[in-house]
Amino acid sequence: MAHLLHGADFADLFLWDIVTLDPWGSPFFVLVAEHAEVFARLPANLHAALVREYISTALPPRERAGIVDMLASPWLDARGQASFYRQIVGVASSDTRAIADALHATRCAVRIGWGRDDPWLPLEQAYELQAAFPGHAEVIVFGEVGHLAPVVGAAAVVTAVRDWLRR
Repeated sequence: MAHLLHGADFADLFLWDIVTLDPWGSPFFVLVAEHAEVFARLPANLHAALVREYISTALPPRERAGIVDMLASPWLDARGQASFYRQIVGVASSDTRAIADALHATRCAVRIGWGRDDPWLPLEQAYELQAAFPGHAEVIVFGEVGHLAPVVGAAAVVTAVRDWLRR
């Protein structure tokens, strides 16, 4: 947004699983956005179960133990519960449409990182993004990684970022 809509210049960009192209938002995300007031009133135990399950869908099954609890913990107290639903209501595809429409005007090199097994934003979106940028945006695919590549594939992400910084 800073680059395309506000004129900020960058030498290049490394983008991770970016939410830009329509459609985005899982069926759960859309349901919550439409009925956030109901979800915000869930009893704490049901909210906790729902958040843990939602987060687990972003992870390969073998990676779920321990990681889900770590990622869910900020959302589980009363303040976190309200914030969880407020953040979902606070974004819509209309917020990203202007960025998607301006991708062709990118003025720097672009690298795109994506988890091959991302259930929230399928890998096909990385290649759609690649086609939308001018020149040749490079796509780095992290195998056996879902949506949370920096958490699940941290070593591969660190290597990719180091390689990018050394260019």
